[in-house]
Amino acid sequence: VTKGFLCGGGQEGLVGTPLQFMLRGYGTLSASRIQVLRTIAVSPWALKPLFGMLSDVVPLAGYHKRPYIAIATLLSLGACLSLALVDSLSPVAVTTLVFLVFAQVALTDLLTEAKYAQKLHGEE
Repeated sequence: VTKGFLCGGGQEGLVGTPLQFMLRGYGTLSASRIQVLRTIAVSPWALKPLFGMLSDVVPLAGYHKRPYIAIATLLSLGACLSLALVDSLSPVAVTTLVFLVFAQVALTDLLTEAKYAQKLHGEE
């Protein structure tokens, strides 16, 4: 649900589409700068292999997936609240906050699919 509805399967949805309009609201940003910021914001989808390796190599409190999902969710929640409640954010701050939202969705998607694959193969 979060991947399809919130992020539109990638860089669209309820988070990605408004990002274009938020960045266009800064009259001083050129089209190329907006594209660079937008690319940075959606880069968690390209970083999924790194997230997967990190969670496999560095367990937190003995777990490989749960703490990463919990931490990413808390950061994403804070980012969403900041986007909604703070009036004067710089373009870089908006990009960073949207990056955190996309990172949560990408990380959760990756790690839940990995756990599902483990269960299918009979691993625990």
